[in-house]
Amino acid sequence: GYSITVDMDDKVDIVCPRSYNDSRQRQDPEYNTLYQVQEQDYVNCDASQGRRLLKCDKPFENTRFTMLFQEFSPSPFGLEFKPGRDYYYISTSTSELGGLDNKVGGNCR
Repeated sequence: GYSITVDMDDKVDIVCPRSYNDSRQRQDPEYNTLYQVQEQDYVNCDASQGRRLLKCDKPFENTRFTMLFQEFSPSPFGLEFKPGRDYYYISTSTSELGGLDNKVGGNCR
């Protein structure tokens, strides 16, 4: 997996894979769902109890999710982070449309 270190008030953009279906470049679409999970769920590649953050289900459009690392969010649905704590994110999708909502394994393995 990947690890990054952030400070409070930093922003991180998560960008969905973009596919093209034209003469310049032909790619198969890729579908993923990103979850925030607990450490043990990260280890087990299990998003069953995770919080869905981003669903990449429109591969021919630009889709992004910006995370703002803040202790308190003005939104009741916003993310809140505590300094010095580790946070875990996984995608258990299979990259195919039929596996978009897969909750265990998938790309995480």
